[in-house]
Amino acid sequence: MLAAAVTPETYGRAFGFERMLDTCGAILGPATAFVLLKGVELDYPRLFFWTLVPGFAAVACRAFLVKERERIRVSRVSFRGGFKRLPPRFRRFFVAVGLFGAGDFAHTLLILLAVQELTPVLGAVRAASVAVGF
Repeated sequence: MLAAAVTPETYGRAFGFERMLDTCGAILGPATAFVLLKGVELDYPRLFFWTLVPGFAAVACRAFLVKERERIRVSRVSFRGGFKRLPPRFRRFFVAVGLFGAGDFAHTLLILLAVQELTPVLGAVRAASVAVGF
């Protein structure tokens, strides 16, 4: 949809803007959870209800405000074919980043550990809030 909404000359700007907003969401989501956890005092059903509000707003915007253009077919290139076209140094970098990313999944476990360790000192509500802040 994004590629169809902009000209080929502005792909970089459009996709860069999309990535920026995605990163902002990745920062604002936990920051909002940090505030909401204390506000709802670990009432998770209420917390999850409030997380649905922006999701439903996004769905409503998509359903009622976005008008898709007809898609122009492009030639299909397989992942392997596209990968082989990359410069060798970039391929090595790509593989290294992929391996690092495959092992970089422990954020949730670190939050759980922080909650467990901080609960005796801070109490359950404050520990959950501080752990999400970490």
